[in-house]
Amino acid sequence: MKETDLYGPLKTYFEGQGAQVAGEVEHTDMVVLQGTYVFGIELKVRFNLTLVYQMLDRRGVFDGVYAAVPLVKGRLANRKKVLMLLSSLGFGLIGVDFFKKKTKVEIILQCNKKYNNPHGRSKRRERIIREINSRYAEFTPGGVASTGPRLTAYRQQSLHVAWLIEKKRIPGRASVLLANGGPTKGSSILQRNIHGWYSRESRGLYILSNEGKLALANHVKEIEELEPLWESYLSRTAQ
Repeated sequence: MKETDLYGPLKTYFEGQGAQVAGEVEHTDMVVLQGTYVFGIELKVRFNLTLVYQMLDRRGVFDGVYAAVPLVKGRLANRKKVLMLLSSLGFGLIGVDFFKKKTKVEIILQCNKKYNNPHGRSKRRERIIREINSRYAEFTPGGVASTGPRLTAYRQQSLHVAWLIEKKRIPGRASVLLANGGPTKGSSILQRNIHGWYSRESRGLYILSNEGKLALANHVKEIEELEPLWESYLSRTAQ
């Protein structure tokens, strides 16, 4: 079993309660937005001290922090000691039970809000919420290995800009891209050119570099999912 196996059942569970769920945000495996309540979840295939250390790092950022672990026939090893430890720290615990044809999510221990004061580190909290709300879609499940690129909000918006320039033949000027449904940060994306996807052709005008064309080729599946949304932005601006 992998940590990512826990993400799907948890995402389904919380979305079923009307919450917004995102994976791999600011080094947190899973973030759940439920109204004004924001909590982080760390996924582990077994409970250990590394998990506790990760949760301690999230304290003060979220309204609550949970550990999520798989259950074996509804049971958790050393359950009493685990609950005592987490309870003393104000953390919560979620168990995921895997059956042959279904999964069951159980909130074993609710986190104690009095231990979590996000206002002391509000900038990081705001950055997390902004990241989630700026994503077009969720592609990275929580619990994936820390290596390799992830489709963050910035990367998704950069792909949008590249798609407009290459696929829709929209001139690579920030104002023109914005007028055609491009992201509001289009100017910053072009000028900073973090990924090296764009080449400056003249003042304020950019074309796609070879790296940018390769990025589009490497994200075909994701772009196919995002295209209907991006097309809707184009149609709105054309009206």
